[in-house]
Amino acid sequence: MASPQKLGFSSTNPGSCSDTFGYRYPETYNTQKSLGSGTSSVSFDTAGVGLSHSRNTTYYYCAIAENSGGKSFGSIVSYTTRDVSTGVNPASGQIVLGKETAVSTTVTVTHVSGGPNVGPVDFSISGLPSGVTAAFSLSSCTPTCNSTLTFTAGGGATQGVYPITIEATDKYLSIKQIYKTTYTLTIAKRTLTVTKSSAGAANGTVTSSPSGINCGADCSEVYNYGTSVTLTASNTNGAVFLNWTGACTGSGTTCTVNMDADKSVNAAFGQTFNTKTLTVSKSGAGSGTVTSSPAGINCGADCSENYIDGTSVTLTASASAGSTFTGWSGACSGTGTCAVTMNSAQSATANFNANSPTTSTSPVSSVTANGAALNGSTNPNGLATSAWFEWGTSASLSTFNTTSPTQNLGSGTSAVSYSASISGLSSGATYYFRAAASNSAGTSKGTILNFTTVAVAAPGVSVVPTNLTVTPGDSCVAALQPTLSWDLSSAMWFSKGWAWSSNIRWISFNSSNCDTDNDGQSNGGSGCPVAGTGMSAYSVKIDSANGNFSGYAWSSRIGWIAFGDYNADGKIDSSDESISGAPCSGNCRAKLNLSNNQVTGWARVLRYKSFGGDRGWIKLSGTATNGSTYGIYKNGNNLEGYVWGSENIGWIRFNGTNYGVTVVVPTQSAYQVQVDSDPVFPFPAEVDTGKVASSGRTYTVPSGKLNYGMTYYWRAKIWDTENSESSWVNGPSFGTAAHQYPKVDFEWTPKTPSAFETVEFKDKSIVYGGTSISDWLWTFQDAICKTPATGCETVQNPKITFNEVAEKSNKSVSLKVTDSDGFSCLLNKSIPVNVKLPEIKEVAPKK
Repeated sequence: MASPQKLGFSSTNPGSCSDTFGYRYPETYNTQKSLGSGTSSVSFDTAGVGLSHSRNTTYYYCAIAENSGGKSFGSIVSYTTRDVSTGVNPASGQIVLGKETAVSTTVTVTHVSGGPNVGPVDFSISGLPSGVTAAFSLSSCTPTCNSTLTFTAGGGATQGVYPITIEATDKYLSIKQIYKTTYTLTIAKRTLTVTKSSAGAANGTVTSSPSGINCGADCSEVYNYGTSVTLTASNTNGAVFLNWTGACTGSGTTCTVNMDADKSVNAAFGQTFNTKTLTVSKSGAGSGTVTSSPAGINCGADCSENYIDGTSVTLTASASAGSTFTGWSGACSGTGTCAVTMNSAQSATANFNANSPTTSTSPVSSVTANGAALNGSTNPNGLATSAWFEWGTSASLSTFNTTSPTQNLGSGTSAVSYSASISGLSSGATYYFRAAASNSAGTSKGTILNFTTVAVAAPGVSVVPTNLTVTPGDSCVAALQPTLSWDLSSAMWFSKGWAWSSNIRWISFNSSNCDTDNDGQSNGGSGCPVAGTGMSAYSVKIDSANGNFSGYAWSSRIGWIAFGDYNADGKIDSSDESISGAPCSGNCRAKLNLSNNQVTGWARVLRYKSFGGDRGWIKLSGTATNGSTYGIYKNGNNLEGYVWGSENIGWIRFNGTNYGVTVVVPTQSAYQVQVDSDPVFPFPAEVDTGKVASSGRTYTVPSGKLNYGMTYYWRAKIWDTENSESSWVNGPSFGTAAHQYPKVDFEWTPKTPSAFETVEFKDKSIVYGGTSISDWLWTFQDAICKTPATGCETVQNPKITFNEVAEKSNKSVSLKVTDSDGFSCLLNKSIPVNVKLPEIKEVAPKK
C-alpha cells in the first residue's frame, strides 16, 4: 500500500534516525511524498523545495518511511553548505543621457576558505529602471571568479538614482543558496533654468523647444546631454522683451542653448503699462528725507518717480537731527507713514520744523556779596544758536536784566554748557535767573532758579540822593553832563572786637574779626571757624539816634547771641518783649544811655531759647550777690566792664589785655553810580562807575555818555569805612534836552582887515532836531554897521567896519544863535585889525 515518506533534517547530529529527529519534511510544507505500493526500491529527494541554510554549516538528515505495517528509519547522512562572498566594483555609476549610453562594473564572487569546494553560481539582477538593460559577460562562473556587468540606457530612460540588486545563486547539493550585493545606477540629464527680471517680469513669457519650459509657471526642465534647446521670449500683457543674460546674450527674442552642462538664462522684460507720476516736496524750516516703497523716491535729491497705474506706494518721512517731522499735506495726511494709490498723478508734502534750542538752567557758582556766575546748558539742535542769561529780583522775571554780549554756541546736536558773571548786586539779596537761547527756529528759556548773595553787614551810613544839576555841556556842543549828588545819614554805630568768658571763651562782635577781607569765608584764627569755611556777616550795632542795640554776636562754644531779636524770628518787635518765662518781660531791649553811656537790658543765647525760663539770658547791668554792681558802659569808643550770663556762661568781660569791644562810627569810603535809560538797570548799565574809592558825594556824567531827548534813571550805593556795602538807592530821574544845542560858527573876509575897511561876516552855524535858526545876535567891538546901515546886529551875514586904531589890535566879535525851539548858544572870536591904510592921491604935474 502507498506510504507517505518523511525526511528528518537538522543541523545537530542525534546519533540515530527516529521520529523525534529534527525538522520534518514534508510536513513542514504540507506535501505528501507518495512512493506507491510496489515491491522494489523507489528513490525520493527534496528537489524544488527550498530549505533554509546558513553558510559553511554541516546539516544532518535521514529518511523515514511509513505504511500500514509501521515505520522504518534510514541511516543519518550529513552534508556541509558552501561559503562565498560577493562584491561589485565600482559600487555606483552614472549614465548621462545623450552623452553616454552605458556604464560597466565588475561583479566578483569569492570562495571563502575553509568551506567545501564551490561549484558554479548563476548571476541575475533586479531593480532595473525602464529603458535600461543589463548584461553579464559571464552568466555563470565558479568562485572565485569575476563577471563584467554592463548597463545600457536608451534615450527614453528616466532620470533618477536606482539601487540595483545583483544575485549569485548556488545550487550545491540541490540546495538553492543566493548571495546578494547592490549597485547604484544614476541616470542623469542636464537642467536648464530660466528666470525673469525688470518691471515687466510678471507679464513676459519664455518657452522652449524641445518643450519643457513655459515660464510663466514652469521655468526649469531637464534635457539629455548635448540637446540644443531654443528659448523664445514672448511679449504678453504689456511686457516688452529687453535682453538675455546668463547662458544667452543679446536682445533677440530667441536664444539657443547647448545642454552640455546645467545652464541658467535670464530674460529681462520692460513694461508698457500706463504710469502715473508721484511728486514729493518738503516744507518748513527743518530738514529731513522722504523715501518710498517700492523704491524710486529718495527726497533728498530724487523727489519724483513714475509708478504703474494702480500701484500702492508707501512714503516714509525721516527728520534730520535738529528737526521734527510734523505731518503730511496733499495726497497724504497725519504724521505716520503714508500709502498713496497711483490711480492718477499724485503729490504729497512733508513738513519738517526746525527745532528751537533745548535750554536748561544750572545752579550758580562763585556767589559773592555782590556778584555770581550764572550757568546754563543748551542743545542747539543743529542750528546756529546764541545764548544769554536773564536775571533780576522778580521771582517771575517779569522784568529782568540781560547778560551781554550773547554767546555763540555753534550748530551742534549735543548740549553746550556756558556761563556768565554778573556784578553790582546787593549783598544778602535774593536774585532770580534763567538761561535763554535762540536760533532760527525760535527761542527757548530754562527754568527760573534763584540764589542769594553773601550777606555783609549793612553800612552805618546810607545814601540820601539830592537834586541833580544838569548843564548843557561844553560850548553848547557836547552831550549833557548831569551832576549827581547824595548826602549821608549815619544811623548805626558798629561794634568790633572780642569779649571773653572763662566758660565759653571768645565772643566775636563782628564777622570782620574772622572774615577780614569780607568775602564770606573765614580767615581762621582763635575763636573763628576753620579757614575757608563759609560764614554769614554779622555785627552788634547801636542806633546813634536812640542807643538801641541790634544784631548778633557769635561764640564757637554756644552759637549766636542776640541783642534784640530774642525769639530769633529775624526782626525786633513787641514779641521780643513778651517771651514766656523771660526774666525781663517788657524791659528786655539792650540799650545805650546816650547821656551817661551806661548799657542796660539783656542779651540772649539763642541755642537756649527752647528751654524757657532764665536760661541763656545775659543781664547787661545789675547787682551781684555780694552787693556790688556790674555792667558795661561806653568809654570813648570802647565798651568796658562785665556782664553776668548765669552759671552756664559765667562772667563776660568786655575789655582786657588782648581783647576788647570798640564802637566804630563809620563814614563813606567808596561809592558806585549807575545811569541808564531803563529803570531796571540792565547789566551792564549804560553808565557804571564801578566801585570808586572816594568820600566825595557827587558824580558828573562824562561827555558823550548820554543822548538827547531821553529820560534817565540813576542810583547809587556806598561802602563805609568798615567795607560794609549799602543797598542801591534810586535818585530822581531826569530828562535830557530834546536835541543838541546849536553849534555856532562864523567866518569873515578879509581875515586881517584895516580900520574903516569893509568886513563881511558869514554865518556857518548848525542847528539840530529838525529846527531852523530863528534869531542871530551879533556883538562887535568898536565897529559900525555897513550893510545894512542900521540893525546889522540881527541879520545872518552883516557887513561892518572897525573904527580907527592907533596900532594893530584884536577886536572881539560874538554871535548868539537861537533855534526855533528856543535853544541858544553863543560863540566869541577875536579879529586882528590893522591901522588905517595911507591914502594915495594922484597929483598932476605942475606946468
